[in-house]
Amino acid sequence: MAKMTIHKYRLERGRDRTEIPMHKGAKLLSVQNQDDQITLWALVDTERKLEVQEFSVYGTGWELPPNPGIHVGTVQIEAFVWHVFWNQ
Repeated sequence: MAKMTIHKYRLERGRDRTEIPMHKGAKLLSVQNQDDQITLWALVDTERKLEVQEFSVYGTGWELPPNPGIHVGTVQIEAFVWHVFWNQ
């Protein structure tokens, strides 16, 4: 039987790649500013294996690679706007 839980993950600003161990099949729920940090929440089945997921965070006006991934959210922290992509 699945044990569903919402987990919180912190992402670094301006990182081309941030690797996060996340349970396989995680469903991304939201990305927001929490305490001036980019924070992502995901619904996970804690009985599934962990696998590394990659995320990238780019600022507005930055050049992106040809395939930046799936856009999962935009976060404003002070005067900066950050765009989070999931590199599946």
